[in-house]
Amino acid sequence: MKMRINKRIILSLCFLLIGFSLSAQELFYPLGRDLNTKIDAAINDPAFDFHTDIRPYRMAEFAQKIKLDSITSTFYFKPQSKHLWRNSIWRRDNLIYIRQDILTLAIDPQLDLEFNQDAAERGIVNGRGLKLDATIGKKVAITSAFYENQSTFINYIDAYVKSNGIVPGQGYWKKFKTSGYDYGYATGSISYSPSKYFNFNFGNGKNFIGDGYRSVLLSDNAFVYPYLKITTSIGKIKYMNLYTTGLDINHPKDAFNNDDFYRKNMAMHYLSMKFGKHYTLGLFEAVVFRAKDSTSSRGYDWNYLNPVIFLRPVEFSLGSSDNALMGLNQKLSISKSFLLYNQIMLDEFKLSEVRAGKGWHGNKQAFQLGLKYFNVATLKNLNLQMEFNYVRPYMYSHYNTLENYGHYNQPLAHPMGANFWEAISFLNYRYKSFFFEGRGSFAMKGYDIYDKTSKTYLNYGSDIYRSYYDRPDLDGTNNYGYFMATGLTTKIIYADFRVQYVINPKTNLNFEAGVTERITSDNINGMAQHTILHFGLRTSLTNAYFDF
Repeated sequence: MKMRINKRIILSLCFLLIGFSLSAQELFYPLGRDLNTKIDAAINDPAFDFHTDIRPYRMAEFAQKIKLDSITSTFYFKPQSKHLWRNSIWRRDNLIYIRQDILTLAIDPQLDLEFNQDAAERGIVNGRGLKLDATIGKKVAITSAFYENQSTFINYIDAYVKSNGIVPGQGYWKKFKTSGYDYGYATGSISYSPSKYFNFNFGNGKNFIGDGYRSVLLSDNAFVYPYLKITTSIGKIKYMNLYTTGLDINHPKDAFNNDDFYRKNMAMHYLSMKFGKHYTLGLFEAVVFRAKDSTSSRGYDWNYLNPVIFLRPVEFSLGSSDNALMGLNQKLSISKSFLLYNQIMLDEFKLSEVRAGKGWHGNKQAFQLGLKYFNVATLKNLNLQMEFNYVRPYMYSHYNTLENYGHYNQPLAHPMGANFWEAISFLNYRYKSFFFEGRGSFAMKGYDIYDKTSKTYLNYGSDIYRSYYDRPDLDGTNNYGYFMATGLTTKIIYADFRVQYVINPKTNLNFEAGVTERITSDNINGMAQHTILHFGLRTSLTNAYFDF
């Protein structure tokens, strides 16, 4: 008895020091695409009344629909086990696992060790981290992780890193040795479900809305951000409130701004409704507003905190210059094996100008259409996905760059920003611990053009971090002629084949090898081609997008 009390005291102290408490099923399923391909067919089965368009998924809802053990080999907890310590990464287990009464704690290393080689260059990623998941009871969940990286990149990624000041999907960097980068970040969240109808999630991380590989509403492309997410689930309706703040690392600091970077605040609402077993409709709205300006500190405007009000009328009634966006998400499950999905995002919209077809600068819309085909030709675990994305010039930008739809110098939606169209396909197959995937994409994008006279780049609507007021006059009125891929029209071909072997399904530790082909061509720079061999040992729980 005395021994049991001592264990409880020790565990309690550990939780106090770490600051965590939660429950296994209250954890969120990671956003990593490789993990999500394991469960995609199961959760999209029309027989399951499950909302697949709000990610990451909460495992408490997930476990009600399918048996997680049979699909993912369970990479978090074994409730029946009471071993206090485990120290094997390779035995398909947690590094450290503790379970005592209603408490559970799992601690695992995170690895991202990559080697990339093309004909002239070499890229190396040396990423290490630690992830902690803990649980208390069935209502509270907390997770935390931190990562430290030192990397060198192939030149097209290196050019992006230098020009944008960030590593794609990551944060700010500092110089490492002569040509490398040192960067890191931390994530964590507290999840509390007072009942089956409500979940409150407060953390620092990423969110995703949609059923596609990309999202034109909200993706996990940008760096992590602090957020408060409130999710309400009643019958076939799921409603999400997301309140967050972003950073603009470009804007110069002045005497009024006491922070390292300028802050922007965002409020988002998303309503997902299922009609029968086969059709899901989602309505999205967001507003971006400055936390402060040259005359006052606005803070988080309380007008946007109302969880049920429509944001656009509020923004209009305030007479504000805030950036409001509206969107739609749809999914049609035709059968157990086949589904269609699409998204529409509107920043500005005038039907008469769309019909006129003159390339009005204010036609700021984004569109997505895709399909998923599970168990192709009845071959289990052979899956096909095809997707088309179309984003008009100046979409997501704003006349004031502090109110664009971005964070930490990255778009919050598609990594290519705006002024492009893209077609992308995936074919993958999973056999036991092996995963094979081939993918190919073709994109047409209009980049900004450097003007030697003014010694500046002419803004053709590609970079969402430039004001749409700053645009070239293409027709003498400064209003028309801004068609898709206007500017430096660039073709981007991206193909990749990879083979992955999962070493430890508990942590998704895997070894991967593959080859990537990237070809770009335009009228000024000509053609550039990269054939990249890549190898890696990783715990792929998050996504990083380098296919731009």
